[in-house]
Amino acid sequence: MEQAYRRIQTTVSLIHYHFVFCLRYRRKVLVNKVEERFKQLVTEICEENQWVIVAMEVMPDHCHYPLILHQIS
Repeated sequence: MEQAYRRIQTTVSLIHYHFVFCLRYRRKVLVNKVEERFKQLVTEICEENQWVIVAMEVMPDHCHYPLILHQIS
């Protein structure tokens, strides 16, 4: 995967965000079609905003998805 560094006059940076989405009371609902739809929605949002999903791990009660945001002003 290409790592695009943000370069400005005195700084070079590469920022990764690690989002963790936990369900209320850790209920196990991210299974089967709900999991598929959740992944689809997250992917669509990231594509609209030109964010790069590094990985997406979905468990029944929470999920992890590290992102790289290129459009930081």
